[in-house]
Amino acid sequence: MGKEKYAGSWAEYLGHQLGAVDFLNQATLLAATLLLCAVPFLLIASALAGRSAVTALTVRLGLSQQAAADVGHLFTSSAATDAAGPRRQGL
Repeated sequence: MGKEKYAGSWAEYLGHQLGAVDFLNQATLLAATLLLCAVPFLLIASALAGRSAVTALTVRLGLSQQAAADVGHLFTSSAATDAAGPRRQGL
């Protein structure tokens, strides 16, 4: 009875639009979750394969040279991390 009363009205249109917004919201949440899972997986897979995580990220994301250099500064080599380890333990 209620659906027939509002059939073809602006209320029905509004209900459909709100339903579409929820769909887009859920799709965005799914995409964000997949991205949050994909990046760490890519880093771990690259490390296990013996490849540089920086190279894998820059190639897969299609970054420019400057952006690739900036990403390179985010990751340090294991030698640099090992060298910094003993000094930090004394803190």
